[in-house]
Amino acid sequence: MPIEVDALDGRVRYVGHQAGDLLGYPTDVWREESFWAAKVVPDDQATL
Repeated sequence: MPIEVDALDGRVRYVGHQAGDLLGYPTDVWREESFWAAKVVPDDQATL
């Protein structure tokens, strides 16, 4: 499953169509700014 992440800002630029089938999240939500932060457990939020 290809994923392209911007090295400067950490934002997802591209996710292969397989993401939805493999992980259950549609490809358009991967590019939302809050997507990854919402998946991090509260104890680890401060390290982001």
